[in-house]
Amino acid sequence: MYLRDKEKAYAWIALAVLFFMLSDTLLAINKFKAPFAYANVLILATYWLSIALLVNATFKIAWNSKTGTDSST
Repeated sequence: MYLRDKEKAYAWIALAVLFFMLSDTLLAINKFKAPFAYANVLILATYWLSIALLVNATFKIAWNSKTGTDSST
């Protein structure tokens, strides 16, 4: 969607997906390869950051579709 619309909310969704993938990668490395320092903090930080970005983007898209404004501002 971001490549088509170039709106800030869709960029947040793309970034959220990347943070979620990073969180899952860190989780897999920590659990199956080798535990590392601050793993729990990094995993939770990237996970919650991705959730926050998704929620904010969803709210912005829903709000703008309700009001009929552009979400690129």
